[in-house]
Amino acid sequence: MSSTPAAVRTPATPLPARLVRPLLPLLPTSAAFTLVRTLASIPGRPALKARDHAALAAATRIPFGGAGRRKTAWAWGAGPTVLLVHGWGGRAAQMAPLAQYLAARGFRAVAFDVTAHGSAQGRRTSFRDFIADAAELAAHLGTELHACIGHSAGGLGMMAARERAGLRAARYVCLCAPLAPYVPVESIEQMVAPPPAVLARCVDYYAGQFELPWPELAQGRVYQPRPGERLLLIYDHDDPRVRHGDGERIRARWPDAALLKTHGLGHNGPLWNAAVHEAIADFL
Repeated sequence: MSSTPAAVRTPATPLPARLVRPLLPLLPTSAAFTLVRTLASIPGRPALKARDHAALAAATRIPFGGAGRRKTAWAWGAGPTVLLVHGWGGRAAQMAPLAQYLAARGFRAVAFDVTAHGSAQGRRTSFRDFIADAAELAAHLGTELHACIGHSAGGLGMMAARERAGLRAARYVCLCAPLAPYVPVESIEQMVAPPPAVLARCVDYYAGQFELPWPELAQGRVYQPRPGERLLLIYDHDDPRVRHGDGERIRARWPDAALLKTHGLGHNGPLWNAAVHEAIADFL
């Protein structure tokens, strides 16, 4: 939003956004909001690389989800179960290097494709899907979760799922997870520069997915600590999407949370970093 520093730096505006941007001032607020919301709800589906295929082939496939919402999870290793949730526009294969490391350290690591991501059904997604899908897979696994690990939007949705969908674990790890859903709002503002009334509708729309007022989200409400739970926060100083200062703001709400700061890894780099893998395994 215009009153805060931009959290997303995009090298070029995608073609659909360039086409939508000049239309928005000409449309009624409701129509403009619907157009923006639709555009913002379609995540990219990155292609699998050879190493991704190899990693998934080494895992056990776990289909789950009802009709029209079929999804797949992949499990590596044996031991206490750890659930991994990728970020917006990501897929389970992004979490595979960390999952394989945890498997080697004695855990059963399970990653999955959120609705409309990777191989999962659907074309549009929302934070509600991140919340519901994580809880649905946890229930499907039928075992107590030792830990949950979420990257970016996956971390935010995972933490919200504790209250919204009954997700339970002894430990949580958030990798580059935003304090609140400001990243899509700021992305929309930068990409299509909607009129203020449309941007305000976007703020309400994202807050509604968490069933919380925006001011409470902005204060880290989804990171409210509960007895018996531990939290590890990991942020990179050079992340172009999520402000690394969110770590300190979350610790103001969860004072005994552990906080690790890295340099030069950006937004996705921590997922593949050996030192980060080791710190997570030690925490678990």
